[in-house]
Amino acid sequence: MLHMKTGAEQHYFALLDQLENVTPDCLDDDRYVADRGQITADDKTEMAAICEACPLVKACTTYASSAQPPAGWWPGHNLIKRRKEAA
Repeated sequence: MLHMKTGAEQHYFALLDQLENVTPDCLDDDRYVADRGQITADDKTEMAAICEACPLVKACTTYASSAQPPAGWWPGHNLIKRRKEAA
């Protein structure tokens, strides 16, 4: 039986493929995995700018939108906060 990947899995593997050729500036930046209370307004602005300049921003955004990760800043935004605001 053929296993079909979910949309989130497809987007994850597409992001992984692109990561083979690009090292994003967010890599090893602990702010992207920090708790919300540890991120300052200046951090948020800088993180968003890093993401906007990244060649992976489209793939990262697509993956994060479909996977809805429970934590972290994807891409440069707190997705949990965005989900609560959209509700």
